[in-house]
Amino acid sequence: MHFKKNQKPSSSSSISALTEHTLFERRESRNFHNTYEEEQRMLSLIRSGDVQHLPDHPLIFTGGCPGILSRNQLRQEQNLFIAFITLVTRAAIEGGLPEETAFSLSDSFIQTSEAAHSPEEVRRLSLQAMQTFAQEVAVRRHGSYSAPVEQALDYIHRHLHSPLTLTIISDAIGLSPCYLSRLFRKETGDSIVTYIQRERVEAAKNMLRYSDYTLTEIGNYLSFSTQSYFIRVFRQYTGTTPAIWRKSNLS
Repeated sequence: MHFKKNQKPSSSSSISALTEHTLFERRESRNFHNTYEEEQRMLSLIRSGDVQHLPDHPLIFTGGCPGILSRNQLRQEQNLFIAFITLVTRAAIEGGLPEETAFSLSDSFIQTSEAAHSPEEVRRLSLQAMQTFAQEVAVRRHGSYSAPVEQALDYIHRHLHSPLTLTIISDAIGLSPCYLSRLFRKETGDSIVTYIQRERVEAAKNMLRYSDYTLTEIGNYLSFSTQSYFIRVFRQYTGTTPAIWRKSNLS
């Protein structure tokens, strides 16, 4: 591309030149983008809640590789993760996951990715995010919960980092505590307290593996009343303490 003397290229010409340069680099290295078809295949699995057939590497397909969004490798993976989680979130919503639940999960995963210290951590988080969204869709598809229970589940996911009790949740969705408690157990098989504890433990595991927050910070963030209560509940669902779990899952 050539310009006359003293003639400045227009912004559109500059963008065109940059695009041509990027395409040239990819052609020379035979480093092509992932195909749209493969991307849609992965999103279709999430949309249908098909956990069993999800790929082992959500950002690496046989037909190509992700685009280059940054020359810094960690920032590259974090940028890819944000783009990836955006697509996954919308696929999950299309599969029946309530919007607030999906967006809350998305926010949590993005915040965790920003605290990562290596590209490998972000890649592992991508796999976990993909599996989590597909599992949530599968639960909703096969659970067929009533509207009140769906409302309760949504409220819990949106307020997982705030104090949660049966009374708080029932007041928020306009039902009596006794009725909500009975209906929730009947449809999910769990009490509301058990469900909240399990979801908080899953969130804690996520933070232990993919962030450098201290155990005290994680316990406080997830609204465990005391550190000893956090450790006791975590041990109840995992068989070990948060400190040992973090060490064994980072090694």
